[in-house]
Amino acid sequence: MRMVRIRMLFALLAALMLLTQGAFAADAKNPGAPKPKYKKVTGQVVSVSQDSIVIKSKTKGMLTMAVTKTTDMVDKPAKAGDKATVNYRAEKSGNTATRIAVVAASDKHAPAQVAPAAAPAKASK
Repeated sequence: MRMVRIRMLFALLAALMLLTQGAFAADAKNPGAPKPKYKKVTGQVVSVSQDSIVIKSKTKGMLTMAVTKTTDMVDKPAKAGDKATVNYRAEKSGNTATRIAVVAASDKHAPAQVAPAAAPAKASK
């Protein structure tokens, strides 16, 4: 009876070891590499080029991020002066934008909107 329990215990331990090997296989390929942190920033676009974007945030200051062919541009491309939200990957080698969304376009060159004058009140007789 005791031998059966010992054999059962060893069988369970062996099965447990086989099942957990796959979970650690990914880390075994590159054990020293830190995992990237994914972050988000919203601020004013200072400059944009084909391969980078600079955002001025109230909380994080000036941030420069690389723009790659896999960066997702939502709706329209950002331009200097726009308010944008940028999702990015922070790594030791630098920040890489993963998604750029313009929140509010700059209206520097747009004509000023003038509210129509209110209609005069009619005098009662």
